Amino acid sequence: FDRSGNRLVSCSDDKTVKIWKEYLPCNTEGVVTPSNESVWKCVCTLTGYHGRTIYDVCWCHQTDLIATACGDDAIRIFKEAENSDPNQPIFDLVETVHCAHSQDVNAIQWNPTLSGVLASASDDGSVKIWNFKG
Repeated sequence: FDRSGNRLVSCSDDKTVKIWKEYLPCNTEGVVTPSNESVWKCVCTLTGYHGRTIYDVCWCHQTDLIATACGDDAIRIFKEAENSDPNQPIFDLVETVHCAHSQDVNAIQWNPTLSGVLASASDDGSVKIWNFKG
């Protein structure tokens, strides 16, 4: 989830990252919702950045950066473009760490209290700590 809790990020075996937004009943965007329930809709798909399965993704609550852990041994960092429309957001790739590990990177997590600090874990048996600036 992002820091507001009304958007979330997902990753997939199809090598895509998707941003989902929650639409509440009677929303101003005109999105139809059943009864009094909210609806989650995909508002952005990031594709073409990853060479293999994306195993994990995490949204930083301090910097709003999104990190991905991929089977191509890389970590990628995405940032939402300035003045991006929340209903059609644009995210830019701002950093790639090729060969972040010697095997698949399969877990990633931002530190909840230290801005820009990221941990990654890999099939190579290692855990690494990274520092990314927004």
